[in-house]
Amino acid sequence: ADKINKPYLPLAKGELTRNQGIAISIGCLVLGLAIGCLAPSPPTSWPLQATLLGSVLLGTAYSLPPVRLKRFPLMASLCITTVRGALVNWGFYSHAQ
Repeated sequence: ADKINKPYLPLAKGELTRNQGIAISIGCLVLGLAIGCLAPSPPTSWPLQATLLGSVLLGTAYSLPPVRLKRFPLMASLCITTVRGALVNWGFYSHAQ
């Protein structure tokens, strides 16, 4: 679909292989989790860590097989609403208190 709708993206253009994209994604995930979970408090706190972990779990369930919630419109919208509408707002608000 991206080859037609977004041909300028690196994967669609062929500038980036699928394996390179997977490696970059996993590297960013590991680095983000390490920084978020191992950083001293402050700047991190348990609400921010819970937000990070919840976002990772829901994002993984949204995107990756076998669950891949984005296949189901209702589940996809609930997943996005939960992360962006509730989880992130709760985490940042709780961290600021």
